[in-house]
Amino acid sequence: MDDIFSWPTLELAQLAAVWPEAIGRKSCGDTLRSNINGGYVSFNYLHRGTLRHQLGRNPESLIKAGSAFAILPGQNYSYIAHEADKNNPLMLWIRLAGPGAKQLVQTMGMEPRTQRIQIRQPAQLMTLWKKLFTLQEKHCGAVSDAAAIALLYQMIPLCSPDSNHTGMDEAPGSLAQRIRNFMHDELERGYNVSQIAQFFKLSRSSLFLHFKREFNQSPIAILKQARLSKARHLLAETDLPTEAIARACGYTSTNHFFHQFKSELGTTPLGYKEHPEELNPNHPE
Repeated sequence: MDDIFSWPTLELAQLAAVWPEAIGRKSCGDTLRSNINGGYVSFNYLHRGTLRHQLGRNPESLIKAGSAFAILPGQNYSYIAHEADKNNPLMLWIRLAGPGAKQLVQTMGMEPRTQRIQIRQPAQLMTLWKKLFTLQEKHCGAVSDAAAIALLYQMIPLCSPDSNHTGMDEAPGSLAQRIRNFMHDELERGYNVSQIAQFFKLSRSSLFLHFKREFNQSPIAILKQARLSKARHLLAETDLPTEAIARACGYTSTNHFFHQFKSELGTTPLGYKEHPEELNPNHPE
């Protein structure tokens, strides 16, 4: 059974790149939860008991108390109480929203294939979780919102295998390179340049300066190139309808996709699909 508590305000996007959309407790019991996740990111902590857990095509494995796992958009997952467990497993969860939600759970140190991690400091993590429930129950507007966001970031060093790991600024490569990689990895999310700058705690003008210095191009140009490159690949290699390709490449409008594709590549998406070899080589990818 789930105890679900939605966060009382929708104004959190003005404060940060990631925020709690809802929090809850789940007494797993013998209930099998199996689903294809929609568009949200969740961080789940097993406080008590043992679960049989499966993510995607990975083999089924056990999650024991003191472990956490993430569920990302589009993932198939299932979990059920282990038959030998008499403790009635209890799981705490946070549904995260915002352009930085996926990056937050990755920064926690989740193992990429299983999206799981053994929590380094479970008692301290539980203290933060209790504070989140209190903030939700006694919500005081923006003060509670800011405190909740701060608690999310305080969870990172309690989860990360490296106690000195505090965030993205330790990732390899220059900041501009990491942002470009983020653009490619998160195309289907449809983030615009302003949202990407916010996630990396930059002003829009600073983001443009980083890209000019590193690539001699604007972030808008590189984001557009990434979308068109993926669109060309999907048109040539798959039978997806153009509407699905537009969404997969981060276009919020199919009309915008058609217009930009024709403007940059000199042909429509349908024309390219039928004759990809006739693409005008003078048009940039």
